[in-house]
Amino acid sequence: MPIQTSPMISNIKNTPQVISLAILYFLLGKLSFSYVVSFGVVTSSIFLPEGIALAFVLIYGARIIPGVFIGQLALALTSDLSLSSAILISLSNSVEILIAYWIFHKIKFDITEYTIQNYLIFISVIALVLQPFSAAMGLVALSNFEGLSSENYLTVFSYWWAGNTIAQILLTPLILVLWSSSTVKQQLQVLLAIFILSIVYYLALVNLSAYPFFIIPLLIIINVSIIIAFNIVGAAITSFVLSVVAQFLVSTGTHIFMSDNIHQELFQLNSFIIASSISFMMIGVFIRHLQVLNLKLEHSKNEAKKALSLMQEMQKNQLSFFDMITHEYRTPLSIIRGEAELIRIKSGGSKDKLLKRASSIINASDRLESILNTGKSKVDIETAMLKPNVENFNLHDVIEKSIDEQRALNPKRDIEFVTNVKTSQRPASKVGVELSGDKGLIKIAVTNLISNAIKYSKDHNEVIVELNDYELTITDQGIGISKFEQAQIFTKHFRPDTSNKIKGGGVGLHIVDKILKQHQASIRVNSELNKGTQVVVQFNAAPPIVQNT
Repeated sequence: MPIQTSPMISNIKNTPQVISLAILYFLLGKLSFSYVVSFGVVTSSIFLPEGIALAFVLIYGARIIPGVFIGQLALALTSDLSLSSAILISLSNSVEILIAYWIFHKIKFDITEYTIQNYLIFISVIALVLQPFSAAMGLVALSNFEGLSSENYLTVFSYWWAGNTIAQILLTPLILVLWSSSTVKQQLQVLLAIFILSIVYYLALVNLSAYPFFIIPLLIIINVSIIIAFNIVGAAITSFVLSVVAQFLVSTGTHIFMSDNIHQELFQLNSFIIASSISFMMIGVFIRHLQVLNLKLEHSKNEAKKALSLMQEMQKNQLSFFDMITHEYRTPLSIIRGEAELIRIKSGGSKDKLLKRASSIINASDRLESILNTGKSKVDIETAMLKPNVENFNLHDVIEKSIDEQRALNPKRDIEFVTNVKTSQRPASKVGVELSGDKGLIKIAVTNLISNAIKYSKDHNEVIVELNDYELTITDQGIGISKFEQAQIFTKHFRPDTSNKIKGGGVGLHIVDKILKQHQASIRVNSELNKGTQVVVQFNAAPPIVQNT
């Protein structure tokens, strides 16, 4: 979320917050000065009040800024600064925090979103905007009211900048972590971890110069282990504690960096604190980012499972609905057919108009039932819920029935059926070859292919259906298919450009392809625009195992 006040705190008046910040600012300032390192004009300290001031303005907003002015003024007046210097420094620090609020509010900075981009923005604003301004204004106050020599400007500026920058980089994330902890128990656990780590780091850094090749790997292992275990929380804790302990040891005269020059010692100290804290926080943020991505991935997996379950349920409902429609259609169809049969029987075999109409009714009812069965099979195939009815059947008979149906539907079309089966391949009593599979599905596939040959041919053009052992060839003299589109004709809902004026949904060949693959048969298409199409189906000579697709 963008910078905003928590609902619980927003109902509290501003005064307690301002007073709390003023008191904390003053006390942390005194604590910072208690372990200051001074040498001539050099003063090095992690100025902790800057960290808490930035954290407060990110959490509570600009209304707490008077607390910064009050706390800084009290601190300055009790630190032997003149009234003019104290007022100018207090004003400049207050303006600095106001600038911080304006920048982070303007960019809608999210203090709860722990990303590498967010952290880089955070430290960039501190190091490149806030602290250059604060150090410059402090320099103005000291030079005008405390007699600071111009030859010391750069030294004072650099240590002022370093102390404030380090404080905000270290303390602000730690406070935000504590603030975002949902329970008092979690906050107490963080404070306990700070206490224990302070002791561990103190013992390690005291012996750093004596055992550097042992202590440094040990510190790295401890820090990385904590960061891996607690991500951003562990990074904030380790960065803060290690830096404060290092600053404290240097202020007491412990030479942890093995340098004889105080300037080099302080430079190494500040470099160590900045480099280690940023490195630890970057690792913590990265680990946190990986954990968030993992949670999102798990959430996506769960959502995908729910979606799949819902889709399967919808498919079952779709199939049940189609079953119901099929069942309800068959009842009136049976009545129609029965009545038509009675008409034909009672007519005594005469060839009058009544007999012809009865025959038409029977044929139409048979056709409608066939359409329902075909539709049911299509639904089964498309929902991948088909349970094939495997049996042995005669391929010639299936093809012949399909041709008879198409002749009845297209009485003006010439459909020629050519059979060329070797004697050794067929029984004496039957013409054709035996297949093992779902007879109904094979009939759907053959019917679709013959129907397409008729549909995409001009009126009166001949369609030739040829069976050579296990190879079925259907040839038409229709509009043809381009070479480019031939590779796509089995794709669901694909229709060639040449079929724009012909009704269809682009599903027939897709179903044919699924049925043939299910029966381990192959299909290939040879076609040329405006010259016709030849479809060749090669059935499996050995009894195939029908597979669900």
